Amino acid sequence: MKIKIGIGIIFFLQIVILILLEAPDTIWAYWNKIHEQSREISQSIKINPVIVENQIDIFSLPNKIESWNLLEEKWKWFFIDNGVKRPLFYNKYEMSFINLSPSHKKLGFFFYPENNSPGEIVLAVLDINQKIIKEVYRGDTWTSNWEWKGDEAVIVKRSCGTGCMNAVVINISTGKEIEQYRVY
Repeated sequence: MKIKIGIGIIFFLQIVILILLEAPDTIWAYWNKIHEQSREISQSIKINPVIVENQIDIFSLPNKIESWNLLEEKWKWFFIDNGVKRPLFYNKYEMSFINLSPSHKKLGFFFYPENNSPGEIVLAVLDINQKIIKEVYRGDTWTSNWEWKGDEAVIVKRSCGTGCMNAVVINISTGKEIEQYRVY
């Protein structure tokens, strides 16, 4: 009985060893097949180069804008349409921190009104369909960033010192502060 068990164990170990010796080849063959297929696919896809053209003023934007139409590269913002990348401007001012409202009907952005110097910063909101811009907030170099709170309000964050950040919620229709709180 012990001899039969011993022979069974030896037979089992031989099968396991054969499987382990053959498995790496199978895995490598599978890996190579996948890698070849992905290389063939990537070579068959032709990527259209993005062409940079003259700047575009936000009043010239189309009435329908999606988030993929807006691109930020090295603190510069662009509008992309049909493979054409155009720098975004508002009345010859460079724009920054551009965001679409949740409904994509409004576009908010910062700009520096004083000859593009960072001394004063303005948050403005464009009604995309009506092509009307409303200045919502004026701040200084302590202004950090902003975000949408629904379609009718924005949250502007401003530093109040080391390890200190305040936030102000502003109604974009009235320009009035709705709420103010400390972020950290």
